[in-house]
Amino acid sequence: MIRSHFEDLRRQKEEFEKRQLPINMVAQETGLSHGVIMKVKNATMDRVPVSTIVTLCHYFSLNSINELVEYIPHDGSPVMIIQSELPVP
Repeated sequence: MIRSHFEDLRRQKEEFEKRQLPINMVAQETGLSHGVIMKVKNATMDRVPVSTIVTLCHYFSLNSINELVEYIPHDGSPVMIIQSELPVP
């Protein structure tokens, strides 16, 4: 299951910036369509372009995709995280 943290992030941004941020405003400010934002918000997306994720991470000042969306195993078992040993250029 994918859990979206979009709504929590939107509310936090509203509080921090002391202004209302309806979905239409987020769409206007990010350049993303209302439909794409709703799919991320409701975790109903089949595919999301990396550019959409980058745009939302930038908009919400996130450091990790997990702050936007999170994978939750169906059976509740822990997920093994494998770190890559790729050399850094």
